[in-house]
Amino acid sequence: MMLTTRVRLDRIASSTKNANLSRDVVLSEQIIAAEGYVLAVRILDDKSSYNTVEDLYELMPDLTDEEKRISDFGTYSEDQFFDDMARVTQH
Repeated sequence: MMLTTRVRLDRIASSTKNANLSRDVVLSEQIIAAEGYVLAVRILDDKSSYNTVEDLYELMPDLTDEEKRISDFGTYSEDQFFDDMARVTQH
């Protein structure tokens, strides 16, 4: 049985703005590489942990002081990173 989730999008990425996507979409773990489907992925090798918010600012040098002040990036500890890596690689 494949797990799917129906959601309504409030924002659509600029990279897909010309695709005429519906705001109502179905999310799934199944990958369908066919015309008419949009594939959104998280690259596992690009997943990192950061110790301080300043580490993130290096990746986003264009953030204004105001954007930095009002942003909440959440947390993603090194322990969480390794737990996720173990889970997705099944090790």
